[in-house]
Amino acid sequence: MLRKKMFLCLALCLTLLLSTVSVFAAAGNGGGVDPQAITTTSGSFVRVKALKGELTISAFSSTQPDRMYAQVMLQRNVGGTWSNYWSNYITIADDNPAASAYGAVRYITVEDSGTYRCKVYVTETYDGATNTVGPNYSQSASL
Repeated sequence: MLRKKMFLCLALCLTLLLSTVSVFAAAGNGGGVDPQAITTTSGSFVRVKALKGELTISAFSSTQPDRMYAQVMLQRNVGGTWSNYWSNYITIADDNPAASAYGAVRYITVEDSGTYRCKVYVTETYDGATNTVGPNYSQSASL
């Protein structure tokens, strides 16, 4: 009886081990983008003059992505709450595409003085897979 229980326990453990291995193997990305491929992102938003700011975005990847770009939403501080100033995100392409780096500088003009910041998502595509990091927020600037 003890042998039968030990055999059953061993068979159960082996089944559990094999099913766990297959689940983790299936969870791999199949050659797509590593979820941690974008290693660094940074952004700054500074005042250039009244009603005009400069947004600088950079990102680095541990892979060689086919494409990297940023999606940006300008936000305005109204009564201590950040709200979207634009109705939609804008997509900013890489200024000087390099194998694993993204960089862009854009000037942003607003109609009303106030305190603004940028909400940024950086996306890379590689072999049909997409990886997005964010949101990251720039420091605020008074324009």
